[in-house]
Amino acid sequence: MRGDLVTKAEIKSLSGTERLRLIYAEAESDGLDFHSLALETLEQEGWKAIRVITQDQFQGQNQRRRWISDLHSFSPSNERAIVQIAEGDRPQGSFVVSYVYSWRRWNLAENSELALLKVCQSPFDPL
Repeated sequence: MRGDLVTKAEIKSLSGTERLRLIYAEAESDGLDFHSLALETLEQEGWKAIRVITQDQFQGQNQRRRWISDLHSFSPSNERAIVQIAEGDRPQGSFVVSYVYSWRRWNLAENSELALLKVCQSPFDPL
C-alpha cells in the first residue's frame, strides 16, 4: 500500500525524552518522498508531537523543489536542528534539474534557515 509513513532517521536527546524524526511516505513509484519533520516529546501516553513541519510547509514559496534528506543533531530546548537539505538548481517544472545537498542549521519553531554550514559534494557527505 502506497502512502505508508516510514521513519527515515531519528535522533533522541541525551535524556531520551525528546526526539526528532525525519518521516517519509512511500511513493507510487516505489520510492520514498519527504513527508514531514517532527519534534516530539515523551509523555506518559507515548510520543507527542510538539512541532511538525510538513513537506508543503517546508517547500513554502520556494520556486526550487527541496526536501530534508538527513538529520545530524538537534537541540530540543531552543527547537533548532542541523539538517541536510536537497534543493534543485532550477525552478520546479524545468526540463533538467540537478539537486545540490547541503547541511544547514534550521529553526524548527519558525521553519527557517539560520545558517548554511556546508555544501556537499554528494548526498553522503558528512558534516
